[in-house]
Order: sequence, then C-alpha cells, then structure tokens
Amino acid sequence: MHDMEMGMLQMGGVMSMAVNNAATVVSTNLWCGGDNPACYAPEIFENAALTKLAPLPMAETTVNGKQYFQYPNLFFYVPEKDVPWHRFLEKSPSVPWYHNTLFSSIHIAYMLGFRRIYLVGCDFGFKSEVYAYQTQLSEEEKDWNRRLYKYQAEELIGLKPLFDQGGLEIVEVATRSHLGGTYRRVWMSDAVKEEWNAMFKSERGPKMTMSLPHSSRFAKKTIGDIIESQRTPEFKSKTTEVPVTVI
Repeated sequence: MHDMEMGMLQMGGVMSMAVNNAATVVSTNLWCGGDNPACYAPEIFENAALTKLAPLPMAETTVNGKQYFQYPNLFFYVPEKDVPWHRFLEKSPSVPWYHNTLFSSIHIAYMLGFRRIYLVGCDFGFKSEVYAYQTQLSEEEKDWNRRLYKYQAEELIGLKPLFDQGGLEIVEVATRSHLGGTYRRVWMSDAVKEEWNAMFKSERGPKMTMSLPHSSRFAKKTIGDIIESQRTPEFKSKTTEVPVTVI
C-alpha cells in the first residue's frame, strides 16, 4: 500500500472500505472488522466520520474503557458460520463468516449494491513487512497468516464463476497479479478514473442543476393550502387570519 497512490481515494465520488487495521494507514468511508475489538487500533473506533461495521456478538465487549456499541457511527451485523459458498452472494439477514474479514467485507459491499470491487493492498502474502501498519507477530502467528492468505487466494480464484453469475466484478489493484491472473488487474490511477467516468457520464456542475425541477412541480396543492391543512384547531383559534403569499 505504501507504493500506491492512496490519496486518490479522497477524490469525490470514490467509495472505499478499509479492513481491520488498514484504517490506520489510509482514510476511507467505511470500515469492516470481524475480530475481537481488542485487535484493532483505538483511533479507528473514535473516528466519528468513519462508518464502522462489526459483528454483533462483540457489541458489549469492553475495549479501552467503553463497550463496543458506545463508539460513534458503529453498526453491527450478524455473522453466520458454515455458509456454503454457493450461497455467498444470496440476500440474507446475516453475513457469511469464514474466519476472516475479507470475505465478510466483500459480501457486505455486494449487499450495499456495489458490483465492482477493487482489492487494494491485498498481496495474499508478505516478505519483510507483515502488514502496511506496524505490528509484531510471533513465528506461529506469521505461519497462521501465510496459511490464511493461501486459503483466501484459492477461494477467490474458485469463486470467479459465482461472481460472474452474480454480476460481481473483482479487480486487483496491484503491480502484479496475486490471484493467478484470474481477475483483471489495474493501477490505482486507472481504477479511480474508471469509476469517476462511470459515475459522471452526464454533464455535471451548475449547468446540470439549472435543468432540475423545483419541488413545487410535484405538489398537488399550493403551499398556502398545505400550510393551512397542517394547522391544528388550537393553533387556528389563537391566531388571526394571515394571508399566505406564494412566490
């Protein structure tokens, strides 16, 4: 992530989601966590501008002197284990939980209506640095991560037909493919340009707003009649007749 143009995520119209502690190194609109809140940096929870999504069973967990649900702009989802892969994109009151946050975040983004998801900073492995943020892991924990990354990559490759059927496009934002070339790969600048051009196909700015209709065009009554109908009998008895001028 350090080699990418992460500042481009701040451009208007770009919706982004950070997973786990990635939110400490990049500013996004959404955040998704699936583990115990003790695993995450406190600054993530304190950020009121960040919409946060976390598992409901953790809602009353105490972290940094507060219960999880007491932090601002934090919403909870119901995780469901052992969901068959063929049901991964199905509408459900719960979110599939495969013991990692990546797949839960993809499902949530899909349920929110996103049909093209760019994977940024997903190397599915590590060399000298374990994560983009500073941390210390034991050799056992590093081995856990290596096996998890291998599992994630294999499942993502295998899910390509299901994603195609569901109209979901996964795009790798990376210098090289980490998923065997299964998905399209682009640079960060190209990813942002793609979405910007797709969202703003029509003319925008002052000229566009000049053609928008005023709300009164959709009203069945005049504003005077609407105001009069909202007045209570008590209010009418205490006031004198005041003509309403509609401009």
